[in-house]
Amino acid sequence: MSMHAGEVRVGVAVVRGLVAAQFPEWAELTVTPVASTGTVNAIFRIGAHLVARFPLQPGDVNATLRRLQTEADAARTLVGRTRVPVPAPVGIGAPGCGYPSPWSVQT
Repeated sequence: MSMHAGEVRVGVAVVRGLVAAQFPEWAELTVTPVASTGTVNAIFRIGAHLVARFPLQPGDVNATLRRLQTEADAARTLVGRTRVPVPAPVGIGAPGCGYPSPWSVQT
């Protein structure tokens, strides 16, 4: 069930396609959805050490990309500087395979 009007549905097949096309070095890794009560991102594990987040609300591609880049910059600043682990940014994917927005990958 969707929480928001116009919410994008993201499935394992789409995530596998995006990963294979944009990050071929991870194409053989298992993609597993993460159960979440969040309403902003769909979350998927890629292998044992990576997590991909897919915004559920489509928006301006450039604005979404800027937001993801800002989040990645902030995370890089925090990595190794806090008492708690901070996910390290690994990559930002582009729209494709039927998914309309940029998306991000973290540890």
